[in-house]
Amino acid sequence: MNYGIGHGWEEETIEKKAEWFSQLPVKERIRIFNEVTELALTLNPSIADYKDAEQIKTGIQILERK
Repeated sequence: MNYGIGHGWEEETIEKKAEWFSQLPVKERIRIFNEVTELALTLNPSIADYKDAEQIKTGIQILERK
């Protein structure tokens, strides 16, 4: 993989972003997910009231590889 600083739009494709995101540790991915969720709820609090939104019935199990 070629690491470096780039400034072109061609480096901002969804595939490149997905590749970057997939290389993050699971805890970091969850932290980012939580921040994006909090931002969405802050900008649009009624988003939680959408018709198809359902509360999960089970807990979430977080696994980590050691």
